[in-house]
Amino acid sequence: MPKTKRIMLPTQEDIKTEFKQSFTDDVIIALVAFANAKGGKVYVGMLVGQRGSANLAQ
Repeated sequence: MPKTKRIMLPTQEDIKTEFKQSFTDDVIIALVAFANAKGGKVYVGMLVGQRGSANLAQ
């Protein structure tokens, strides 16, 4: 049986975290912005709800 690793994903966007529903030009823009700043993470396949909470895109 393969071992699985559980990780905790952030539930909100912030100055170093971006959620994107799919890989589009917006993802590239966010990656370039993070590269020009002090870093950050982009999670592709995530939706942001009305209150800022994240859900996996279907």
